[in-house]
Amino acid sequence: MCLGTQGFQIANKRTTDGRDWDWTTAATANGIIADAILTGLISDKTGNSWWNLDNGDMQMRGSFDQYDGVTGYPSIRIHNNRIDFYDWEDSGNYVGSVGATHESATNHTQIGMELARWNKCTD
Repeated sequence: MCLGTQGFQIANKRTTDGRDWDWTTAATANGIIADAILTGLISDKTGNSWWNLDNGDMQMRGSFDQYDGVTGYPSIRIHNNRIDFYDWEDSGNYVGSVGATHESATNHTQIGMELARWNKCTD
């Protein structure tokens, strides 16, 4: 172990030439860098969002955004009890959503679907 101006570092083996330690973990003022972190729970400091790695349960407050790995366009956004879908291959434009809605006239909660545009199929 090493504690200095560069932070806290951990190594359990030497470099291949044997001249130095093979540092694999460091905690600095900028964050933690590690080859592996073994833990049961990852949580924000208020406990509103967390991931229990022992059983796979997850809770998230706020929104979740996913982007295509090739184009960089948005593909899915989960927020406000709905899932929005986007054209991830061409433009990133909104194409529709599925979500929970509440009908105040009947006082029923239901699943709603919205399409940004409708293309009629033709033969």
